[in-house]
Amino acid sequence: MATIYLSSTYEDLNDHRRVVCEALHKAGHQVIAMEGYVATDQRPVEKCLQDVEKSDIYIGLFAFRYGYIPPVSHNNPNGLSITELEFRHAERLKKPILVFIAIEAAGISLNFVDAYTGEGAKGKSITALRSYLRTEKLASSFTDTPQLATDVLLALTKHLEGQKPAKPIARRNTIPHGKTKFIGREDEQKNLQEKVREHWIVTVTGAPGIGKTRLAMEVARSLEPQFYVIWVSLSQLQEPSAMSKLEESSDIPLRIARILGIKGQQDKEALPGFPWVG
Repeated sequence: MATIYLSSTYEDLNDHRRVVCEALHKAGHQVIAMEGYVATDQRPVEKCLQDVEKSDIYIGLFAFRYGYIPPVSHNNPNGLSITELEFRHAERLKKPILVFIAIEAAGISLNFVDAYTGEGAKGKSITALRSYLRTEKLASSFTDTPQLATDVLLALTKHLEGQKPAKPIARRNTIPHGKTKFIGREDEQKNLQEKVREHWIVTVTGAPGIGKTRLAMEVARSLEPQFYVIWVSLSQLQEPSAMSKLEESSDIPLRIARILGIKGQQDKEALPGFPWVG
């Protein structure tokens, strides 16, 4: 599970923070939040920034309040709010950032709207920050508290799923080994290897008994480090009548699907991208 740094102003989003924290804890995540310092906007700058560094993911909740601005002497030469300092630090560190912004329908009291209360320049500051978050961070909007918690978990889960390495495809050693050692035919092997790299479909033709299958086997084996190679044997289908029946029933794609471990109720469901006959 991830270590989450949850950032927001306090008084206006107290209930929102509580519900989101509970949801994250129930999902098994560790949450670092201002409640761990003191229940107020006036929290220690250095401690907050250090905790942002320790976190795996930054989650920011923003409404219409800019929040507490630490003194310039507290490592705040630009006069930013503690909430913006946390966000900017996560941004500098290139932390994954998930942002959620309250809209007017969220029911935030006008007492917590800086543009309404006339809190100096804070109204302009929060407006500018909200604008930046919407244009640069693809922020999500929220109204009610329960929906916010759900949206946070969904966004976090989506992010974590995207960070998982792709599950490697298990290689199947399906290429049969010849009964004798393969000797010579280097030019033919090289030519066939080049053809396979250049074209989607390569057909080896020739008179019966000249070693077409053995050549294909050796070339396929030589290409395993570069390609995911699966050997599908149709050697039992030697009679023309049998091949006609095979094409009519679309059994070739189904056999390939079974070798690949693909399951489908119908042949065409098993390999939807296969160039079907008929």
